[in-house]
Amino acid sequence: MKRPTFDEPKKSASNKRPYDITDEETDTEMSRQVKNHFKQRSLEKKVPIDPTTKAFFQKMSEPTRARIVSDYDRSIRKSYEKTKRKSKVFPPSSVCKENKRVDPMPSEHDCNIEQYMTDTNLTKEQLLGIAPIKKKSVADIYHKFNLGEPLIKPELVKKLSTLTYLHRCTDSINGTWNNQPMHGLKTNITFVGCAIYG
Repeated sequence: MKRPTFDEPKKSASNKRPYDITDEETDTEMSRQVKNHFKQRSLEKKVPIDPTTKAFFQKMSEPTRARIVSDYDRSIRKSYEKTKRKSKVFPPSSVCKENKRVDPMPSEHDCNIEQYMTDTNLTKEQLLGIAPIKKKSVADIYHKFNLGEPLIKPELVKKLSTLTYLHRCTDSINGTWNNQPMHGLKTNITFVGCAIYG
């Protein structure tokens, strides 16, 4: 951009003070300053630009050219665009809200309630008081002791440890509750029964 050069303003010939100047002298001085202000100025000389700098900035302003893609990359891009066009089109959000609702994420409190339900064998209705809780009788909980019979329930025999279970099977085969010799068992084993609660 061309910038004009400003000449220094020339001082007036008269060295009078402003209050000593007459009206005619004031008008002539004013017209002289106005003409001096609006007269054509001499322009600066154009500085030549280095051609390498000019070429550098011209290349910077040019848009970048697209990189030449290899055949392999082109085939991958084509297959990607093809599968992208085949992608599932999702319905608008209004349709999704009407048809499908996502269940809320279970909190830690809900997980604790489910764990408590599995531990106590109670349903949700029973915990809330809607359904009655079935009370077990004493006979269901405790096993009544009878002389000459095992101290555990018959359905709990398979849950015993190995030696005790084999000892129980031996006694049932022989029809006695006394200690009988058997393969894999010592003859001095004494069975000590204990009450198992259901």
